[in-house]
Amino acid sequence: MIARQEQTHMLLDDLDIDWTFTTSEVKTFREMWRDGAGLDTIATELGRSQLEATLLVIEQAELGEIEQRQHGVYGS
Repeated sequence: MIARQEQTHMLLDDLDIDWTFTTSEVKTFREMWRDGAGLDTIATELGRSQLEATLLVIEQAELGEIEQRQHGVYGS
């Protein structure tokens, strides 16, 4: 019996994402996160899409650079 090769799906493959952030953008993000700014406000301030800002949240949380907040990405 020949096994069928299953197709795979690459996450975020077809999206136009700027994966790089400057040191000052990361610093601004961390300050805004600590001050309770919501994701939409952070994305606007950084001139980024909400998806890019969300990816930064995930990365910074995984690195332990930001603390979990009661209202999460929605801010305080």
